[in-house]
Amino acid sequence: MELYRGFYLYGVTSLYRLVRNTRLANKLARLFRDHSVNISVADTLFLASGLVVFGGALVVLGVALHLGYTKGDILSEHFQNSSPLITVPVRIDKGLRGKTRLVYSISSVVTFPRFFLKRGMVTAEDIDKFPHGLRRKLVVLQWTHLGLIAGMLLLGLIAMSGILT
Repeated sequence: MELYRGFYLYGVTSLYRLVRNTRLANKLARLFRDHSVNISVADTLFLASGLVVFGGALVVLGVALHLGYTKGDILSEHFQNSSPLITVPVRIDKGLRGKTRLVYSISSVVTFPRFFLKRGMVTAEDIDKFPHGLRRKLVVLQWTHLGLIAGMLLLGLIAMSGILT
């Protein structure tokens, strides 16, 4: 009963303070009523595109984590003959960071195979034996990731340039 009474008394004193400061509340209400916030179309588009880019980044990270935890063993198996630099992240760190690094490193190998073949980091046999459905998912993930990075850079340049002010 004492605890309830304490909360009741606290609520009554807070209500008393609120009623006592009604002049302050009226002044604040008048201030906000007189100065409405006008957001231009450019600001709205900038905000919406920023939300889409950062929301997309979270979705891409979620997909990479899902692929890392469900298909991580398959991804590691297919590049046994290649350079250990491709699959080393999962050996060093078995947590979130290792799984996402594994997915991103293999998706970059699958997306840009000529770059890695030219440098001798991967064999053509490993790339040819990689499952087609998983390859397609990783290529889409890689290009989406690169597009989101480009979108973040573009939004940053627009914000720094002062075009919207």
